[in-house]
Amino acid sequence: TVTTWNLVDEKDSSFYLYVFCLNTYKWAHDLRLTYYIKSHPNLKEQNACAITVGAGSTMRAQRKLEWHLQDKGVDLLGSEMYWLLRPNDDNRMKDKNVEVAKDQAKDYGERMGQLLLTEN
Repeated sequence: TVTTWNLVDEKDSSFYLYVFCLNTYKWAHDLRLTYYIKSHPNLKEQNACAITVGAGSTMRAQRKLEWHLQDKGVDLLGSEMYWLLRPNDDNRMKDKNVEVAKDQAKDYGERMGQLLLTEN
């Protein structure tokens, strides 16, 4: 599934931030999202952050996503990985891994928002 969230500036309808969430399939990136990035007409110099989700071997997919975004001229503010089968935080082993990932993603979103606020 291609998922993007956009924070809209209500004054001029431009985007403050593109958030790309990538599913990993057999250590590779989701090609539909790659096609979306390559064909998008207005990503150059736009703020973006990335999230890569997979079973536990997501580094290759994350690198490819970052490369495609940077190749398109995106200002990549951050990139993080979250796993379904591999622990997301060794200090929270008793918690459900999906809940840990949700907490980490929420924290990541807050950090990206704060980063945007300090830049503008």
